[in-house]
Amino acid sequence: MRKVQLREMKTVVMFPGPSSHIPGSLSPLFREGTQFVNSLLRKVDAVSVAQGWGLVSPLLVEPAAKEAAHEHPGHLWLGYFATSLALFEKLRESGVSFDVLLGHSGGEFSALAAAGWLDAGDAAHLLSQRYEAVLRSELPASGMTAVEAPLRRVEHLCGVVDAGSLAIAVDNGPSQVVVSGFTPALERLEQVALAAGVKTHRLGIPSAYHNPLLAGAARDLTAVAADITISRGAARVYSPQLGRDISTSQDVRELIGATLITPVRFRTTLRDLYDEGARVFVECGAKQVLTELARAGIAPDVRCVPLLPSRLAAEQLAQQLSELQGEGTSQRLAGGGISGRPVAGAAEDRAPLERTEGATTAADETPVPDSPNSSSVSSEEQEPVSSPGSAPASPPAPAGNGAGHTESELCEMVRQALVQALDLPPEVIEDDSELAADLGVSSLNQTLVFVELLNQLGLTNPQGGFNMAAYRTVADLAGLLQKMEQET
Repeated sequence: MRKVQLREMKTVVMFPGPSSHIPGSLSPLFREGTQFVNSLLRKVDAVSVAQGWGLVSPLLVEPAAKEAAHEHPGHLWLGYFATSLALFEKLRESGVSFDVLLGHSGGEFSALAAAGWLDAGDAAHLLSQRYEAVLRSELPASGMTAVEAPLRRVEHLCGVVDAGSLAIAVDNGPSQVVVSGFTPALERLEQVALAAGVKTHRLGIPSAYHNPLLAGAARDLTAVAADITISRGAARVYSPQLGRDISTSQDVRELIGATLITPVRFRTTLRDLYDEGARVFVECGAKQVLTELARAGIAPDVRCVPLLPSRLAAEQLAQQLSELQGEGTSQRLAGGGISGRPVAGAAEDRAPLERTEGATTAADETPVPDSPNSSSVSSEEQEPVSSPGSAPASPPAPAGNGAGHTESELCEMVRQALVQALDLPPEVIEDDSELAADLGVSSLNQTLVFVELLNQLGLTNPQGGFNMAAYRTVADLAGLLQKMEQET
């Protein structure tokens, strides 16, 4: 392969999907009175209220409460969308140059809005209708399972099951593929994978996204999009679901329906962009979901920059953007960005964001009511993450007595597991650190770390009825392990 020269290096801005918002994380941006953020949140709130979901903006711009509030699951769709566009506006304002916009699954709507193909309000409306179209489809019990194996092996496992509903939904990287289908078929797939020594994890997802089973929902969404105005985008957008650049308004309309039924080819997209010269991958979203995938799935010479890996990182956003800007345009050929053009949806609207009396305060988690199809429904492709399998081996468990380990010993084990599996700096991990909000640990990565700890302690992996999201801190996880030891 031809060596890529420094002047040819490209920057990719990535937009994650529904799992990627952290309550209260936009508060520093909102305090600045940014005109775009103000206008954006007004539009998102208007869509959410029209759906009967209530305001979204308190989730993002008000201090997060310690007790979880009962928010509507639709807030997850609009919350991640608003977070991504607000961060992208800050990136644009800072003068950082970029070459390609890339969305993962539902994040494709964020990329289209950032590039100017869709108005922010229209994109938010389409996201809400996407959620509603899936609900109206009334599929039998279905969902998605993450399989820790490369694509070819997962395809072979699906072939062994030989169930017509199974489909490759997301190819995230060399060690994670997501399969969607009816629940009985997924259960059979998990049994076959277990027999083959392959780890799996059922995602808390209400339906079989990225599967032809949702063809009816895709048609409904396409019909809704017929009246949406599509403008000419001002930046390059590459779609992992279409497998090509978005070049025309027809491409946009095709992608809108495809977001429910076509697979997300994220691994091959990253490799294709790398071969073009992409070396800097910036994640415009909360947590560090896509940057973890990029680190695991591309060559070691790439730089991955999550703009908001945790709530604690919000105050350092300006410094991160300054570092990106400092190494930016001089390293690439001119014309690689749209920093002179406002993001779509940034209306000249200086009116304050409206609040309804008695609006709820943001919560650290957005619990989702039980549905017939899922005992723990959260969002769509909730946490696409890279497998920590390449991390150094975890240290042996500290010696304990017959009564098991002390809580402090278990807290230290959790801390070391997080450091080794996710490359987190140990000094930021306190016993009361919140895994998602403070450390940016995705729910899948939390589960993978938990399974590793079970192996260290010789404990049995619990089967069903287990909600990892309820264990929000290092101490919570240590307490759970201690309880399991005592009950063994």
